Amino acid sequence: MDKKDYGRRLANAIATQMRRKGITQEQLGNKIGVSQRTISDYASGKTAPSYDVMARMAGILEISLDQIYELKEDHAAVYLDKDESKLVDVFRQVPAEQRKDCLDAVVQVMSLLTPKDE
Repeated sequence: MDKKDYGRRLANAIATQMRRKGITQEQLGNKIGVSQRTISDYASGKTAPSYDVMARMAGILEISLDQIYELKEDHAAVYLDKDESKLVDVFRQVPAEQRKDCLDAVVQVMSLLTPKDE
């Protein structure tokens, strides 16, 4: 991935997650200590934040740095909210040989909790 493509993906991830979280550029800037104009530059891809600033933004936007920095060209970005992220974290703690059984159990529980269309 070239630098221009990386910048475009980073800008898209920031802008998309801001929309999903309902956070304005001004609000995000105030929370991380930069101006609204700086956030605008990040969200448009004009400039890229430092790693420290990106880490603070990631925390506020509830997105992992992996989700931003590890985007692959052939995969769409998937953003997890706090509960979804917690579920993934818990699942990753399950030993690999038990994950299929764990996933099957979660699917069964979800089928009981999810209303059926009649």
